[in-house]
Amino acid sequence: SINSSVMQWLTDVIKVTGPGTYELGGWIKTENGGNPRFEISKSVTGQDTVSSTQIASPASEWVYDIATMTFTQADIDSLNNVKINFWAGGSNLADGTKGAMWIDDMYLINRGNNLYMNGGFEYGETMRNNGKKWSCSNNNSAFKVYADTSEKHSGVASACIYGRNSATEHARMSINDIIEKNGAGTYRLSAWVKGNGGWTFMDCKVLDAVNEIANHSGSNSAEWHEITYDIVIPEGTDLSGMNSSNAYIDIWCGTPKNAAGENEWQSGDAGKVWFDDISIVKVADTAVSE
Repeated sequence: SINSSVMQWLTDVIKVTGPGTYELGGWIKTENGGNPRFEISKSVTGQDTVSSTQIASPASEWVYDIATMTFTQADIDSLNNVKINFWAGGSNLADGTKGAMWIDDMYLINRGNNLYMNGGFEYGETMRNNGKKWSCSNNNSAFKVYADTSEKHSGVASACIYGRNSATEHARMSINDIIEKNGAGTYRLSAWVKGNGGWTFMDCKVLDAVNEIANHSGSNSAEWHEITYDIVIPEGTDLSGMNSSNAYIDIWCGTPKNAAGENEWQSGDAGKVWFDDISIVKVADTAVSE
C-alpha cells in the first residue's frame, strides 16, 4: 500500500517485447474512496508521452480496472521508455493525507491483435471483458457463468455455463464497444467450445437492420472444437446507435438425446457447456471473402 499527502502513486518501467495491444489489469482499493486508475504511458522519440487510462469508480472497496495501449513496430523502434502507473486522488483524511492505496492480482499481457479482452479466462476478474460480465439471456437467477480450472482448451481455465433451466438459455456478452471503436469492416470471431453430450454453437448478432449472423453449429460436441466465422459491418453503417441489445455474442448448447434417440433436456452437470480462447480480430476495413 502507498500513503501520501498529495495522492497515492506507484510507477514502474516495463519492457515492450513486440507489437500488439498490451493490457494492464488488476484490483485496486483506496482508503479515502478516491477514484483510482491503472495507466500505461509511452514516450516516443520526438513525441510527448501518451497515456491510456480507464478510471474506476470510487474505490473504498475493491474494484477491478483495466488500461490498454497498442504498440506498433515503429513505436518499439523509437521508444524511450514505457511505464505502468497506479494512482488515485480523492479527499484528505483526518490526518491530512490521502491514505493508503492497495493493489492486488495485477497482470500485464500482450493481446496481439485480439480485440476481445481476456478471451482465455486466465487473468484478473476472469469473467469480464472490458468491465462487462457474461449474462444469461433469460435472466434466470440460478444461471451461472464461471471460470472452471478443471476443464479447459488451453491455459489454466475456461468459462463454464451451469444452471440453465431450459434449452433456450445461453450465455451472452455484448461487443458493441469493440464495433464502435474499430468501425466498419470484416471481423473474424472464433472460440473453442465443448458441450456435455449435446450440440453446441455460437451466434454473433450485430445491428438488427444491417447484419445478423445465423447459428453456427459444431459437431462432436463432447470434445473441444473450434467455431470460426466472419462478421461483416458494411462501410457507411451508422454505428451511433450501437448498444448491448444489438451487438453481442451468444454461446449455446442444445438438448442432448437419450438412449432412445429422443430429445431429453439435461440440467446440472449434464447440461454444462464450456468455452475458451475467444478471439475477435479485425481482418479488413472492408468486406472480404475467404
